[in-house]
Amino acid sequence: MSQSPSSRQMSVQTKINIALLAVFFVVMATSLVFTVMSERKLVLEVVEQQTKDAADSYFDSINTMMLTGTMAQRNVLRDKIMERPGVVDARIIRNEGITAMYGPGYDHQAPVDDLDRRALQDEPIVHIDSSSGARILTVINPIHAQKDYRGTNCLMCHMVPEDSVVGAVRISYSLDELDAKVTNNLLVAALIQAVLLVLGLAVIIVIVRRVVIVRINNLRRTMQDMTRDDDLSRAVTIEAHDEVGAMGLAFNQMIAKFRQSLQAVAGVTGRLGEVSGQVAQVADDTLRQVVQQRT
Repeated sequence: MSQSPSSRQMSVQTKINIALLAVFFVVMATSLVFTVMSERKLVLEVVEQQTKDAADSYFDSINTMMLTGTMAQRNVLRDKIMERPGVVDARIIRNEGITAMYGPGYDHQAPVDDLDRRALQDEPIVHIDSSSGARILTVINPIHAQKDYRGTNCLMCHMVPEDSVVGAVRISYSLDELDAKVTNNLLVAALIQAVLLVLGLAVIIVIVRRVVIVRINNLRRTMQDMTRDDDLSRAVTIEAHDEVGAMGLAFNQMIAKFRQSLQAVAGVTGRLGEVSGQVAQVADDTLRQVVQQRT
């Protein structure tokens, strides 16, 4: 006969433990994935807004320099922005009209890639580049010539149609440090959840063992003792009126019925023995009488 599958040979407690472990692992993994995605999304949203604000502040400072005649010091402003933690690029990009009017300016003011050229076509850019291994967030805000840009008439200096794009402000921010913090938070959260998993599993194992396994083992031992000693007078102790207790009560009732049936059978057997004895006595008396008559 073929052996039972290994899964059927496992104890009930082992099966329960495996099921609980699988559920806890799925819950922990799902929670960690959701936490990482939420934190990375939140970090990106916050840094994106900060980068946009930095780009606006950069242009406002350049605009102030234009009004105060200190544009020769604009590189000092750029250097200060570049010294901010995480900032890897900060540039004011000129379009062809401004270059034709005021000259090319510094090398870093010319468009260098497709993102710059798209921004000069009046497309706001929010781009994340991961080609270098670290995530780089780039925000490029097009600059429009307006009659009233925060109190400044741009058309006085720039002879261009109103609301036309005269350049763009580009700020690039490295997310490497923030991503490292998110990863560290993930490891801490994973460790905490793993500890809680072990503690929770241990508590559930103890509860299941005391509430279910021990009582089932007591029922099994009682059955084995009754089988070994041919003693139907024993009964299972009912510790609680739950499913296991109901099983023990049903077993006690079954054994009680067996005892009653055996007692009834024993009574009938005894009466049959008495009747058969009487019949044998009558037969013996009849035989003696027959023998006496013949003699």
